[in-house]
Amino acid sequence: MRQLLIVSICFFYSITLSAQEATEEVMDSLNQVYDAAKKTSFDRAKQVLFNALEDADAENNLYLKVKILRKLAIAQAANRRFISAYQEYVVLLEACEAIGDSICMGETYNRIGHIHMLKNEYPLALTNGLEGVRLLHQYQDSIPNKLAAGYDELVYTYWRINRLEEAENYALRSLSLRQNHAMDSALVTKSARIVGETYLRKNILDKAQKYLDLAVAHSRNPTHLLRTNLARLAEKKGDLQLALYHHEQALAYMETRVKRKRRPIPYISITIDVAVTHTKLQQYDQAIEYYEKALAVAEEEQLEYETASSIYKGLSEVYEHQKEYQKSLEYYKAMNVVQDSVRRAANEEKIKELEAQYQARKQAEEIVQLNELNIQRTRERNSLSIGIGIMLLLTGLIYNLYRSRRIIIKDLAAQKAATEKVLEELKATQSQLIQSEKMASLGQLTAGLAHEINNPVNFIASNVKALKMDFEDLEPLMNRLKNLESADNEAITLEEIKKLSKQVQFSLLQSELDEIIKSIDRGVARTTDIIKNLKTFSRKTSGQFALANLNEGLQSTLAILNHEIKEHQINVETQFDNLPLIHCDISLLNQVFVNILSNAIQAVSETDKPSIKISTKVQEKYVQIKIEDSGMGMDEKTRQKIFEPFFTTKEVGKGTGLGLSISYNIIKQHQGIIEVHSEQGVGTVFTILLPIIMKDKRSKTRKGISG
Repeated sequence: MRQLLIVSICFFYSITLSAQEATEEVMDSLNQVYDAAKKTSFDRAKQVLFNALEDADAENNLYLKVKILRKLAIAQAANRRFISAYQEYVVLLEACEAIGDSICMGETYNRIGHIHMLKNEYPLALTNGLEGVRLLHQYQDSIPNKLAAGYDELVYTYWRINRLEEAENYALRSLSLRQNHAMDSALVTKSARIVGETYLRKNILDKAQKYLDLAVAHSRNPTHLLRTNLARLAEKKGDLQLALYHHEQALAYMETRVKRKRRPIPYISITIDVAVTHTKLQQYDQAIEYYEKALAVAEEEQLEYETASSIYKGLSEVYEHQKEYQKSLEYYKAMNVVQDSVRRAANEEKIKELEAQYQARKQAEEIVQLNELNIQRTRERNSLSIGIGIMLLLTGLIYNLYRSRRIIIKDLAAQKAATEKVLEELKATQSQLIQSEKMASLGQLTAGLAHEINNPVNFIASNVKALKMDFEDLEPLMNRLKNLESADNEAITLEEIKKLSKQVQFSLLQSELDEIIKSIDRGVARTTDIIKNLKTFSRKTSGQFALANLNEGLQSTLAILNHEIKEHQINVETQFDNLPLIHCDISLLNQVFVNILSNAIQAVSETDKPSIKISTKVQEKYVQIKIEDSGMGMDEKTRQKIFEPFFTTKEVGKGTGLGLSISYNIIKQHQGIIEVHSEQGVGTVFTILLPIIMKDKRSKTRKGISG
């Protein structure tokens, strides 16, 4: 009996594995055929999926059907065919329910809610979105990102109906979920941006700033969405120049990182934002330029009716400001024509939508009837032996899962201990790496420092020689005066002393000795300053943040690099504002300054007029340090990689590629921002922003450099 039980369990387990493997193999083949067809046209690729769906129905393979329906619905939505996508999602929802997959049902409800939101059907969007979140919530530990995505969809809907309290609640839940499960920084950035935008809509600017700063801290290259939020925050604070900067950065991101043909509407929207900000700044020519740029893209992508109205309105207002009333009137009329066309198109779309809903409902009812018939036939085919076999299989699986769970828990405990040990070693290694890089920099500067110290030492030596000669001239007079101490010596008259003093030119020697002593003092002071600067730079970081003056740190760094600056005849211009003291580890920041200035010196050393400009100033809640050089600059590809570890453009053996990577991490540890702008043939500008007051008081004690 026991042997029969074991054989039954193995038999049914092998059948289940074979079915799963077969489904995966079919999907792998289907994906290859679909990708090949998509290169020709989307309609052809869609037909591939429809054919596969018919085969799955014929084989009554619900698991395969679910996978194909999900892929088909996502493809329809990606190509903006929302009605077709909605129909596929309805069928997918029923298939997920038939196989009892609650996660699949939760995701599908969220996607149906998203389509309702795009169609401005907000009650239906909320109903489906809340149901999706309810189903996914019970699996939040295993699929936290899917639940967080459901929260995000609810936030978007609540934004549209101006229910901002509910939007804030779900936005904070999404952020907490992604932070607690240590998800990818891009996902944390997304949630932090959504929270920040929610507070922006609620006009709570301090909280909006807090969460948008958190999003920036987790993003090495802020997206156009984040830049747009930062721009709107700056506008609410009345800083139109900063708003324009962020809008332009958002547009640059779209142009360099996102293919415009894939995202034409956001591209046009950001271009319009730039134009509107120029208008507010009364920069009307620039505003017209960006409005016309947006209009050209809209016409190219055939999106006139979706975007042209706001463009025409903006152009009308700009020309009105410029008192070109004829052009203003022309664009105002064009705006009205477009708005009429949009209203007509919306009515036609509504009629088509109602017809499609009727057909979808009718088709859904037919599908439900067919599914009920299939389920009934399946139940009739089931036998008692299969039922018993399934029970035995489940018993075996539960036992195996129980054993596996115990083994996994034990392994996880061991892995956790090993991970914690590796983490501690990594922190120690990072600290050693920073100190090693610092000492490597000192090693490269040793020759220059030796020369700097040698100059005052030689100066002292030459003055000591002169001092010795003057002492020899004074020695006869001093010996004569010494004889006064002996009572047996013959009397020495005042006239003899005056005569001897005149012979040795006592007054001249006195003045000369005074000047020699002052010169020796200056040489000693110069040597002391060089050693003090060297000790300040080379000492190992204490790990404690303390108040420090960044101007003094920059001056100390320039003193360390003084020999290389003089050797290459570099013109160094400094513009230091009166800066407040900030909490920082000045030793680490000095290393950042040395790394950037050393690169700048190398960059300008081969130019005709080498120059470096260093400036500091207070910018709102930050201290700004800007280092500009007149070198040859770098291309965009190089600029994007300079903060990556071990990336270097120097020859083999002349650079480790760690200097700027370490500098980047040091600035992030100080809750700061480091940016680089470069133009080939013009030069490079490094901009560092450090907060005057850190957001978290606990950050005054550094707990390790984070990547």
